[in-house]
Amino acid sequence: MGWLVRPVALLALVTAMAFARIEGEPWRGIVMPNQMRVLEAREVQYESETMFRTTRAMVSNQTIGQIYETSSFMTDDYRAILPIGTAAVGTNLLGSWYWGSVFSDVAWWWAGAWATATLAALAGASPIAAFLAGGLAAVGPLGVGYIGSGNLHAASSLSLPIYLLLAWKILDRHDLGTITRGVGIGVIAFLSSITYTYQWVLFPVLGAMSLRPSMRRWRLPLPVALATFGIATYATRAALDAVGLGVAAHMNDPLRVVSGRLDDLHAVVADPFGHVVGICRTAWSVAIDTLWAYHPIVAVLGVLGMVRGPRILRALGACSAILAFAQGLVYNVPWVTMTAFPAVYASVGVALDQAAQALAKACRRRGWSVRSARLAGFAVALGGFTIAAGATNLDLVGIDAYVIRWWGTWYVPH
Repeated sequence: MGWLVRPVALLALVTAMAFARIEGEPWRGIVMPNQMRVLEAREVQYESETMFRTTRAMVSNQTIGQIYETSSFMTDDYRAILPIGTAAVGTNLLGSWYWGSVFSDVAWWWAGAWATATLAALAGASPIAAFLAGGLAAVGPLGVGYIGSGNLHAASSLSLPIYLLLAWKILDRHDLGTITRGVGIGVIAFLSSITYTYQWVLFPVLGAMSLRPSMRRWRLPLPVALATFGIATYATRAALDAVGLGVAAHMNDPLRVVSGRLDDLHAVVADPFGHVVGICRTAWSVAIDTLWAYHPIVAVLGVLGMVRGPRILRALGACSAILAFAQGLVYNVPWVTMTAFPAVYASVGVALDQAAQALAKACRRRGWSVRSARLAGFAVALGGFTIAAGATNLDLVGIDAYVIRWWGTWYVPH
C-alpha cells in the first residue's frame, strides 16, 4: 500500500488548494474583478467562454455551425483540446458546466504534481525530496492561480511534467528502435500541443539534454520526432477544417507573438550597440519577474538544490531555465517564465532534503538517538516546505500582495 501514499497525499493537497479558491476568491477575481462573469452562480473569467463553447460542442447535439456562429475555433481552443475533452467528461458525469471544468483542472493538476514527483525521482532525488517537489507543484501558482476561473489553464499549465515524464520513459527504453522512439516522442509532442503549447519546451529541452555526454544514451531521433509531430498536426488541422473548424490564430498564439517581435529583433540586429541598454533592461526585468513568479524563497532554494543536486537534475534545470528565460524575453508572463518549474521544484525538494540530512547528522554527532535525529531532520524539511508553500498562498489569510505581483506582468498592460 506504500505506493498509494504519494498520489493520495498529492490529490489531497490539490483538492484542498482548489476548494479554498472555489469557495473563496479565485486569483483572477482578486486582481481583475472586471473580467469575471457568473456561471451557475459561480465566478468565472470571461475567456472561459471559449472553453465552455467547445465543451458544448463535445457534449450537446448542436451543430458546429450553431455553436461557432459568432466566432471562430481559435488556437486557444486547439491548444486545450484534451483538457476541454476532460471537462466534457466531467460535465457529463456531474451534470454541471462549471464543475466539469473544475474536474478537468483538478485531474490534470493532480497528474502534473504526481509526474513532477516522479520526474524528480528519475533525476536522482531521494523519495522525500521527490515528494516535496510534487507537493510544491500541488500548491504552486500555476494551479492555484487559475483554479475556479473556468479557462482550464490549471489543467494546461500542469501538463508539462506529464509529457516530460512520458518522453523520459521512452528515451530510456533501449529495447526500442530509433524509429519507434522518434515516433513516440513526436506523438508525445503532438499531444502536448493539444493540451498546451509545450511542444515549444519539449523539443528544445530534450534536444539539449541529449547532447550532454551523460545523456548520450537517449540518442534522441529528432528528425523522426519532428516529422511525426508535423504529420499528426497536419492531419488534425485537416480533419478540423473538414468539419468546418478551421483554426484561427488567437492574439496570444506563440507564432503570432513571435512574429510581432520580429521588428524589435531586426532593430537589434541592425544596431546591437545602440540597443545595449534596452536589452539589459529587458533581461533584468525578465529575471526579476521570473524570481517573483516562483517567489524569491522558492527560487533561492531551487538554485541551491540545483547546484548541490544530482548532475542530471542540474542539466535538466539549466536547459529548462535558459529556455524559459529566452521565452520570457519574447512574452514575459509568469506561465511562460515558469516553464522550468518541474526542475525548480525538484531542486527545492533536494535542498530541503539535504538540509534535513545535514541537521540529522549534526544531531547524531551530539549524541541524539537515531529516531530523534531523524525527527529533527523531518521537522526542518516539513518546515521549509511549509514556508515555501505558504509564501505563495498568503491570499488564504487575506494578504494578496503575491497574487497581485504574480499577475502584474499581465494585468498592468491589459
